[in-house]
Amino acid sequence: MSKTHEVKQGECISSLAKQHGFSSDALWQHPDNSDLRDERRDPNVLAPGDAVSIPDKEPRVESVKAGGTYRFILIDATVELRLRLMLGDEVIRNAKYKLTVDGLLCRGVTDGDGIVRERIAATAKAGKLLLVDLGLEFEVALGHLDPATLWSGAAQRLSNLGFYTEPSPDGPTPLLRAALKRFQQLEALRIDGELGFRVADALCKRHGS
Repeated sequence: MSKTHEVKQGECISSLAKQHGFSSDALWQHPDNSDLRDERRDPNVLAPGDAVSIPDKEPRVESVKAGGTYRFILIDATVELRLRLMLGDEVIRNAKYKLTVDGLLCRGVTDGDGIVRERIAATAKAGKLLLVDLGLEFEVALGHLDPATLWSGAAQRLSNLGFYTEPSPDGPTPLLRAALKRFQQLEALRIDGELGFRVADALCKRHGS
């Protein structure tokens, strides 16, 4: 039997899997979550209110010989954090950064696409990113990105890309449609202010997720 969990802001498959003692793949690929997989292509970009089926735990039985020594390896529940950094239309390449998540400090350099990649705890909720040479610091809300097919998710991505500066709404507003039209123009898409799958895919590609 499975129980149904209603997703809250800041939750994703990785954090729910860690909380309930599963691997991310096992929870995401469970047959009871097939409808969710069809609707949300990224297990770590869910929307508040999405329903995730949490199956009952089944004990694993191992046969061992008395007097022997055995090793059991616990898989560390970490996920890859990927951030793409841009100033206007220019990616921030080869920039030294410091990323602090849950008190742990990571140091690195953005790659040729301006991307930060670090392994972090699946249950992490927030972090801080400092671009050392530029003196820029950002607060990073982890697990708070809504699907791009939702207006709230489109607004978040447009905001991160510099097209939109208002709070993220649940539905289309005149200002949000105007921002979306500017993005559509940049991407040589039909300029109608409508959020379809093609526009959502373009948003994800330029945003990085």
